[in-house]
Order: sequence, then structure tokens, then C-alpha cells
Amino acid sequence: MGPSRLSHRVLAAALVLATAVLTGPSFAQLASTSIAAPADVYPSFVAIRINDQPAAESALVLRGGAGGKLFYLGKRDAATFRFVFAATQTTLQFEEQPYLLLQGIEGLSQKFDEITQTLSITATADLFLSETVALASAQRRPIPTASLGSFLSYDLYAQRSEAGSRYVSHGGQFEWGVFSPGGVLTNTFFANRTETTRQFTRLDTLFTIDMPNSLTSWRVGDTVAQTAGWGSPSLFAGVQYTTNFSTQPGFISYPLNSLSGQAALPSVVDVYVNNVLTATQNVRQGPFTLNDLPNINGRGELRLIVRDLLGREQAIVQSLYGSTLLLKPGLDDFAFQAGTLRENYGIGSNNYGRGFASGVWRRGINQALTLESALELARGQHAAGVGATFVAGNLGEFSASFAHSFQSVESIQFAPVPLTLATGSTTSATAPASQSRSGRLELLRWDWRSNQTSFGAHLRITSPGFRSIVSGGDVQRPRRELNTFASMGTNIGAFAVGYTSVQRDGVDDTELAQLSWSKGMGRWGQVSLNAFTALRGPTNRSIALGYFLPLDFTSSAGLSSTSSKSSGRRQTSTSASLQRNAPPGDGVGYRLQLTDRRDAIAQLTAQNSVGVYGLDVSRLGGITTSRASASGSLVYLGEELAAGRRADSAFALVSVPGFADVRVMLNNQEVGRTNERGNLFVPRLRAYEANQISIEQQDLPIGAEIVTLKLDATPFLRSGLVLRFSVRESFSGVANFFDEAERPIPAGATLSINGGREVVPIAERGEAFLTGLNASNLIRVSFDGKSCNIELAYIRTDDPQPFLGNFKCKLEK
Repeated sequence: MGPSRLSHRVLAAALVLATAVLTGPSFAQLASTSIAAPADVYPSFVAIRINDQPAAESALVLRGGAGGKLFYLGKRDAATFRFVFAATQTTLQFEEQPYLLLQGIEGLSQKFDEITQTLSITATADLFLSETVALASAQRRPIPTASLGSFLSYDLYAQRSEAGSRYVSHGGQFEWGVFSPGGVLTNTFFANRTETTRQFTRLDTLFTIDMPNSLTSWRVGDTVAQTAGWGSPSLFAGVQYTTNFSTQPGFISYPLNSLSGQAALPSVVDVYVNNVLTATQNVRQGPFTLNDLPNINGRGELRLIVRDLLGREQAIVQSLYGSTLLLKPGLDDFAFQAGTLRENYGIGSNNYGRGFASGVWRRGINQALTLESALELARGQHAAGVGATFVAGNLGEFSASFAHSFQSVESIQFAPVPLTLATGSTTSATAPASQSRSGRLELLRWDWRSNQTSFGAHLRITSPGFRSIVSGGDVQRPRRELNTFASMGTNIGAFAVGYTSVQRDGVDDTELAQLSWSKGMGRWGQVSLNAFTALRGPTNRSIALGYFLPLDFTSSAGLSSTSSKSSGRRQTSTSASLQRNAPPGDGVGYRLQLTDRRDAIAQLTAQNSVGVYGLDVSRLGGITTSRASASGSLVYLGEELAAGRRADSAFALVSVPGFADVRVMLNNQEVGRTNERGNLFVPRLRAYEANQISIEQQDLPIGAEIVTLKLDATPFLRSGLVLRFSVRESFSGVANFFDEAERPIPAGATLSINGGREVVPIAERGEAFLTGLNASNLIRVSFDGKSCNIELAYIRTDDPQPFLGNFKCKLEK
């Protein structure tokens, strides 16, 4: 061994020793250095295999040491292979490029095949860069559209009752609406007529503007005031600006889960939520974190099965508690409204009370905490509150709210007080106010749920002076409300118990308890037991036993018996029923019920594409009642008046102009055929989602020119749009052209049709194949600098390629 080679080996050994001293047990701990390459180091172009899988690219490495057993990997290549140490260390410089020594790294080994010139690197998963993968891939959100149109929805009825005397009434509820790209205006009213009375009542009028891009909506008119958790909603007339997550159906407002793992090879991850496969995701080798995993509402288990290219599996299991009532961190949910409270809804058309303004704001703080605040204002009165909803580990979901209200003397409404006059007569007067009124409300809630078991308790404590403006103004709430419940699924059935206690000032306390049990028996049906009793006050209890037997997918039979005792009076009744649900499409449904008290109910329901119709006959308590009903909608859209079922969601008018009897599919399901004008009304579309509308090509003529057979309809809620398919029937045929001497126009001549730019060549014997013809056409023939015009009338025949005739052409310059 020469001194030069020995010195090279000594230098290489010293370099390895120095590297080992600096790195210690882990190469990742090495301080960044830059050392000149030893003289015995030389470059080599090799194939790379990582964890027994070929890399996408070969790499230029450096070899050195005794027998070339030391390998240095370029820093750029190490980063390409996603090695975590690529960004932390440099061992030596070669041709101004940094290279990393592969020896001495904990968890990494190497093997070189001289014959195939392949460097095989085996590395543990933690030596690769970690990646974060969102399970739910971002999808393009369709942009909703709407056409200009109108609809009238109706629910009509006619009823006749007989119990010694006859009582006849008829009427209905109607909703008229106008929709456009700018919003939807609706007006609902009720009309009823009897032999002695007439009633016409406006229910509500509302203009709605939905803005899916910002997940918000404007509402002007009669709508429902949104309140905090300690309030209760009520009707009002005014303006409301609120978040509306439903305008993006795929949007998830509650926190999603994340779970981490490691994979030494590229792998496939199956995601199971409570043992149900919900998603599959590909990951690369190395540590990974899956975000946006499905949420668990209650106690559950999240399990990842990681399967690599070699079929090896590992399981990652995590038990957790989730809630869909929470908001994502940083997400806001709000509502601001101002107007006047609605009174006597359904009785008076325009009865409004005091004016108010209110707002509620919820915000997600982190994965387990959502905070809430609310404020209500009226003249001489206000109420404010704060609240929180949070998940405490696996202990369940908790909510706590506190609210305070204040009411000045002038705003308090007092009940009349009877007064005795000197004459002995009585009158009434309003008691004078002595002081303002204030109060507080405290709300605590706990829920714990799993697949088989759930528990919960809700407690509300209200002081006598507390008043919520939006939730009833001067209505006093119960002083104390307590609700508890528990349910459990077992091998002998599902059990549920509940307890309710209500305490009010000036009246007796109320305590109720209930118990239910049900047991499924497969194809033999289900049996259930429900019991209820009042724990305080007059006797009031009942127990009901029922049996339900499914006959097929739409039909079922039932038998029930109920025994009750109220205020010392005991009643027992038994009934049997047979029913069939109407199918989603056209069809008929019915319901029959008989009792041991000679009561009977018979109902018949029929529905088609135009509407839903019902006929009911009943005899209850000696009163015979018959009722006929009909519901549906009339929609004016795209200059077409169409009749259909109630327009409660969204709809479209499919137009294939001039082509009748063409089948139309909604999401690959046939929904009807076009009429003589080529139109079809399609109800029940999903609002804000892409509904695929397609037409059947086989129903179109052979010569029809079709731009597309599928279109996506993304309508707003309660709105419609016109979908026009660009289809044009194109006539074609064969014609022969001759000159004045009745000689065929020579081959090489050309012609154009109706001034079009497309040039058609004339073949041998003056023959040409013409396409795109109309009922009347102008043909221009050109040859050798000369041309002529010929008028050609197309006559429709059953021949797909008819002979159009012989045509004489006088060619002129």
C-alpha cells in the first residue's frame, strides 16, 4: 500500500471520526460545516433505491474511502428524496456543490450493488420530511345563477263535518314569489270560507338576498329573529343580516380532527370513524398529518389503517369527543336585526308591536371552545348576555350562559288593577310604577353521547325581573327549569328515561317523568313501550304498547294499545293501522286506522309530476269528517307556464327548442320528456349545488348538430333557471350540378351554402354531398374564375341521405 493511498485512507478515517464526534448518535444534530473533498473522493452516477423502491431519478454521488465504501449524497438530491437531514448539514464541498456523508446517521443504512450500480438506502420514517395532507380536497365551488320568473304555490282544501249539523269550509294557503339574479321576493297568505265567515290573512312578506361567496344573507320583511342560546326565536318585521352556511352545502362550520402517523414507504391510509370507512388518502413516505378528518358528534373512535406498497399494515387509533355545535377556530357566526315584533301571527295581517334591535355573535376560539355574546335593545329596555360552549376531553360537551336585563319605569306594562268607587261600582286603573325592573338568567347544559349511550342535564334559572325583548317582551319565564335524560342501547333493547321539573311563581310546580323501551326484531318488526307520569299535582299518567311490522319497502302495519288516567278518569284504547307511503315519483299511498271505540280514519294520497292530492274520511268521537286537498305550484319561467309539485327548493326549465319527446335526465335519472315546444319543467333541484341535467341523444334526429348533451344547473334557493341545449337539426343530401350544355360540372369545382365560409368540393360527374341545409338554400358554385347561384328547396323525407335532384348552372365571370 503506497503512502499516498494510506494517507488518503487515514484522512478519510479521520473525517469519519470527526463526523461521528460532531454528530453523536444522530446526524441531524451535526453543526453545519463545509470541508474540502479528500483527494480519493470521486464522482459516480448511480441508480437509487429508497426502502426497496426505485427512486424517480438517478443521482450523482461521491465515493471515497477504502474500496469506495463511503458514499456522499448531494444535498439537492437529499432534499428531492425528502430526507429531513438535507436542510441541516453539509459535510464536504465538491465542484462547489455540498454533499452529505450517509454513514453514521442513526436509522439509515446503505448497500451498493457494483453490478447494477445501484445504491440502496434504507431509512426509518422519521428521517423523511413530515407532510400535512388535507383529507377533503378543495373542489371548485359552483356559482349559483337564477333567471327571471315567478311562481304561485298552493295548498287547497275542502272540508265537511257532520255531527247532527253540517259544517262546510274550504280555502287554502298560498305563496306567491318572484325570483331574479338579485334575490327572491315571497308573499304568503291564508284564505278560508265557511257558511257564515270569510277570512283572508297575510302571513308574511319577505325579500331575501343570498351571498354564497361570503356565506351571508340579507332578509327584509317578515322573518325569524335569531337569538343567543339563552333566548328563543320569534317573528318580526324588519331587516336582518346574518351568516348562512347553507349557501355552500359542502362547507363545514364545526372543527375537524387531525391525526398523525409515519410511513416508511408511500402508503394508502383508510380512515374509519366508529368502524365505518369514510375516506381514503394517499401519503408519501415519512411522517404525515391528516387534517380535516371527519368529525365525531359525541364520544367515538378515529382509526387510521396505513397500508404500504408491500401490503404491510399499521393501525393508528385515537378516542376523542367531538361536537357539531362548536365553530372552527377563527370562524364567526352572527346575526344582526332590527324591526318590530310580530303579534297575533295567523290571526291579524299587520299586527306589530314594539320596535327593537338585536345582535348575536359566536366565534370559534380553538378546537374545543366557542364563545358567544348577544345584545337586545328597545326603548327603555335592554338585555345582554355571554355564553360559552366547550368540550372537556372525553367528559362531554358543556354550555354556560349568563344574561342580564334592565327595564325602565316607562317601558313596563302593568296589568289593570280593580278599583271600588264611592257609588259602589267598580272600574280599573293602571297601578303607578314605583321602580325600574331588572333580572338575570343563568343557563347550564351538559351532554355526553356515544353510539350506544347518552346522558344530559339542562338547567335554567331565571329571576322574576328578567325579560328578553326578542323572546316575548313582558312574558315572565319559569323561575327554574330542569331537564335530564339518559338513553342506552343493550342486547334486550334500547332504553330511555327523562325527567322534567318546572317551577313558576304563583302556580304549582310541575314534575314529569317518562320511560321508553324499544326492541327491533329484524323482519318481524319492532315492539315499543312508552310510559309517562306526573310526579306532582293531579294524577296524570299513561302507558302505551306498540308493535310495528314492515311489509315491504313502502308498506307497514301497526298495532297499539294505550291506557291513561287523568284526574281520576281512566281510559283505554286499542288501534290497528295499515299504511303505504307514496313513492318519490308518481304513485299512490294510503293509511287505514281502526280503534275499539268505533273510530276510523281512511286517507288516500296520489301524486304525479303536477301535484299531490289527498282524500281523507274519518269518524272520531261521533263526528264524521271528509276532506279533499291538492297542492302544487305554477311556475312562469322562460316564457313557459309550467305546473308541478310545490316549488319549495329550486327548479329549472330544460329547453331543447323545436325537439319534442326528448328524454331528460337529472343526475342520470329520467325525469320526463320535452313537450311539443321542446320544454320540460324539472322541480326539486338541490339549491347551491351542481345538478347535472342531460338529454338523450338517441331521441334526436340523426342530422342534429349538438354542442353538448350535459349542462350543470346551480340555482339559488326558491329560484329557477332556464337551461337551453344548443341543438340544431341539419339537413343533408346529394345533388348533381350541370352547366348550360348539360355537361357535369368538372371535378375540382367548389360550392358554398347560404353564404357560409365552408367550401364543398364537387366530385366526378358533378356530384356533391351537401350538409347544413335549411328549408330554402342558396348554393353558389365556383369554377375557373366563374360562378353561378342556384336556389335549392329541401323537402323532408325519411331517407337519411336523400337525392336532392339535378341542377343546371350558368357559369359567369
